[in-house]
Amino acid sequence: MFLLVLFGSGMFVFGCMMVAKPDAFAKGITEFSNKPWFHLFEIVSRLTLGVLLLLFAEQTSYPLVVQTIGGVLCVVGLFLIVIGSERHRKFASLTAKIGRYFRPIGIVAQLCGLGLVYLGFN
Repeated sequence: MFLLVLFGSGMFVFGCMMVAKPDAFAKGITEFSNKPWFHLFEIVSRLTLGVLLLLFAEQTSYPLVVQTIGGVLCVVGLFLIVIGSERHRKFASLTAKIGRYFRPIGIVAQLCGLGLVYLGFN
């Protein structure tokens, strides 16, 4: 499924950025969270991807895994609506403060991204 390959590739690339330059990645989060369209983009992107994964899960080799990922994305999108823009920005600012600890998180993102690419090709 093309969507899984694309999502997994993006996750892998972000993981590489976290591993290579964790402080720059943290700074990027802060800058992105200050954009006026940040909150809306985060909601729309998660809900869109989540719904698409739910709709096309049955066409994959592992529909339960894809449904779970899609469901989690939808729940997170709805949660972002509930908490509102200001709390979302505060959370992003707090997340950015972990700095160098993005490196191990990046390794996990790389592994998960590769796993999604694998699922997309099976």
